[in-house]
Amino acid sequence: MRFLLLLFVLSMAVFAKAEGPRVSGTEGPRANGTESPRANGTEAPRTNESTKETGVAFLTDYKQAQAESAKTGKPIFLDAYTTWCAPCKAMEKDIFTKASIKSLLETDFVPLRLDMEKEPGISIAKQFKVSLYPTLLVLQGGKELHRGVGFMGVSALQAFAKTSLDATTQWQTLNQRFENGDRDPALLNQLLSYAKKTNIPAYETYILAYLRSTNGWSTLEGQELVLQGIQTVSTPLFDSLVSQQAALGARFGEQIVSDRIARMVDGTLFGDTPAKPGKAKKLIRRAYPTAADSTFIRYQMRRSREAGKAKKFGKYAIESQDKYPTSDPYELEELIYVFDQKLLGWKTEKVDAWRVRKEDLQAAEGSW
Repeated sequence: MRFLLLLFVLSMAVFAKAEGPRVSGTEGPRANGTESPRANGTEAPRTNESTKETGVAFLTDYKQAQAESAKTGKPIFLDAYTTWCAPCKAMEKDIFTKASIKSLLETDFVPLRLDMEKEPGISIAKQFKVSLYPTLLVLQGGKELHRGVGFMGVSALQAFAKTSLDATTQWQTLNQRFENGDRDPALLNQLLSYAKKTNIPAYETYILAYLRSTNGWSTLEGQELVLQGIQTVSTPLFDSLVSQQAALGARFGEQIVSDRIARMVDGTLFGDTPAKPGKAKKLIRRAYPTAADSTFIRYQMRRSREAGKAKKFGKYAIESQDKYPTSDPYELEELIYVFDQKLLGWKTEKVDAWRVRKEDLQAAEGSW
């Protein structure tokens, strides 16, 4: 039901000939207290004098770092930062200036710092699916060995470096075992813990493998993994989320679960690469099996509205009200407004009937 309301409200947005620029690569929750960019987009130029003079001698050229890595055999330690990230600035000022960290990174790695909102950082962020900052990437030969996310103190960074250099503990080795078919429970737990901390796309894959190996779909742990770790609508995790909606709602809250489903469906239907109607209908049937037809009509309303096709929107709006008349007077008021503004004189008998029904609903609301 919440998705039906979401589709309707979004479909009521005013027609616009042009939109503001979209944010590319929408992020999840930013790691450990990061700040949003300043509203006016201005900020004092970023300086790195402390690390240049007394701290880690970071390279700032990716190709140079790759060449140095190939020459020395040492992996690249990439500090992936943004100018608005508070923990990034704290690490630059308080951690990368420490003598022990300088010695560690310069001895065992090729240290590199890149602004991920400028090239080549933008391309690297897309390649390695970096969306949280700071992210520390350990790379070699164009492949990711390990990563860490969020602020790290001296001891945490030292431990991270040790883990990333050890072939028995680094993510690449563990993931290779998984890719080769290893489903040892200890390995799966290691991968799940790592993926949850780093928010890598493989998290969903690890969850699915874990639940299949343990058959723990309906356990508390399994339900938490389904609710928190699901990333796409294209795996059995999404079907489990829908089929267990009542049980999950009772345990974690109905609104939390319904909102989770709605956000995932909406992101697929109207994201950067919107689903075509055929695929949209299949997804809606999966997500809302008892309200698939009404939801698909509202999807068509919103799709028509965003495309600027007023009459097509009007046809779907009439179909929606004929088949599934709303009990919400404010929804009718919005529809009437759209018809008065964009379709004046068209299907007036329908609009007049909506006016009467809206008044009756408002009167009924006031009667109690």
